[in-house]
Amino acid sequence: TVSHNYKMKKCLFILFLIICGCEKKTTIDSSNLYRKKADALINQILLPTEKDTTDFPTPVDYQNLCTCVYQMSNESFVYEYEAEMPNLNIKKVIIKDLKFKNERELDSVIKISKNYKFDFSSLQEYLHIIDNETFDTITDVKYLEKTRKIIYKKCPLGVFSISKPIFNKSFELAIIDIQLTGLSCIPSPLSYYKFKNSEWVDVNQRNIAFE
Repeated sequence: TVSHNYKMKKCLFILFLIICGCEKKTTIDSSNLYRKKADALINQILLPTEKDTTDFPTPVDYQNLCTCVYQMSNESFVYEYEAEMPNLNIKKVIIKDLKFKNERELDSVIKISKNYKFDFSSLQEYLHIIDNETFDTITDVKYLEKTRKIIYKKCPLGVFSISKPIFNKSFELAIIDIQLTGLSCIPSPLSYYKFKNSEWVDVNQRNIAFE
């Protein structure tokens, strides 16, 4: 009996190691796939097109975007929306649009992006990246109006932020939060993208386009 119990415990331990190993490999594979898809989407959104470079051939004159971008937040925009606008019920919206089964499934997808960071270095000739330290410095003032003047001086065409995207399970649909402020920038709701013909297509009618 002792020998039988020992064998059972040994088998259970080996099974546990196999399961943990598979789960870790799946997580790594998912993270790599997320990074690849997120990089492609964000680069497509931010990099100038051929028409853009024709209209504004000099990088310093490129004015399709705001001149400054905030460093990407480590936290998913979903949790930020929940904290700042709880009445919006952002999770319910995303679960419906990305066709998740429930909140747990959404949270598991968000978890994949936990350690993701976008490398803005390829965009430095077009945009000024405001890191967290700089942001804290220019906003650490007593009056909001003074803050606006400082930001306008540093970023005359405005400043925007872009979030980590959330993909559906097949990585064919994406939702990303792009907040734009400034004289030449228009405030925007959540942006919806669909992967079609080897590129991400911006879709305005979220519920229609995602069906």
